[in-house]
Amino acid sequence: ACVFAAGWVKSEWKYDFVTMTLRTSTFKIGSLFSYIKFIRETALDKKRTQNTGPLLHWHSGNTSSIVGPKRGWDEGYTVERNSECFGFSNGSATRGGSRFEEWIVPYWSIVIPLTLISAYLLLSQSRISTPRKLAEPAGNEVA
Repeated sequence: ACVFAAGWVKSEWKYDFVTMTLRTSTFKIGSLFSYIKFIRETALDKKRTQNTGPLLHWHSGNTSSIVGPKRGWDEGYTVERNSECFGFSNGSATRGGSRFEEWIVPYWSIVIPLTLISAYLLLSQSRISTPRKLAEPAGNEVA
């Protein structure tokens, strides 16, 4: 709970993304604006390959440098579908020669349940264990 809460607070002024580039797809997981984002970018033309950068790449920066909508799709995307409920979101869109699929999970949906479970475990009464009498091994009878 503490790790996710720290990520939640940090995501307000810093963003972090880890990118994994494969032949025709790029997968990103990131933290920004109180959300965890999962993004898959796929080339529409299967012959076209994504940029040939490193397999794994870490990108970080200030959220104040992000221009445009803080959530959802910027102008220039052709939105195929988009659904939102209680801060959760998923959708897909195309732009240029790529198709984007995005899933957004709010930090509160992870931090609050983990905090409640932690509080329950810390505050609940522990069970008292009673010692058991062990049976003596055969052949060691006392006369």
